Amino acid sequence: MKYEIRFMSRRDIKQVLEIENESYPDAATENDFLSCMEQGDCHGIVAESKRDLLGYCLFEKLKQETHIISFAVRYEARRNTIGRQMIDRLKSTAPHVGRGRISIEVPEDNLQGQQFFRSQGFAAIKILRDYYDIDPGADAYLMQYEVRVATATPVNRIKTTTRG
Repeated sequence: MKYEIRFMSRRDIKQVLEIENESYPDAATENDFLSCMEQGDCHGIVAESKRDLLGYCLFEKLKQETHIISFAVRYEARRNTIGRQMIDRLKSTAPHVGRGRISIEVPEDNLQGQQFFRSQGFAAIKILRDYYDIDPGADAYLMQYEVRVATATPVNRIKTTTRG
């Protein structure tokens, strides 16, 4: 399956909502997405194949981290590396904008989501008790990925020689 990962635009909202509704019982609304995207620190990426969206990731750039607000892949397109490619895109851009980690809250009962993010290098660092307003008593895991920035060892380019 060939697809491209690109930034989300307003014209993508209809298909993003289809994926959102298919993936979450408490799906966000069009207004939720639009108001988020109007903020300067909120962005999105989509996976697109022949004008059909296969997945999306909505995220915000906070001071020291990139926080995933919503993430989903169409049911029939799952297990085709689409989710991994979107996470890889976030991983590759986060260090360049000064963010040292990527975080997401995953519902405690979403084992598939937990396993996916764990397979991408995320670790559950905290249990968020009674996290969801729409589902009182439902907990979530705060999962984080620590972005590793490759640092080069400084090389002294000035060589000194001794004469003897």
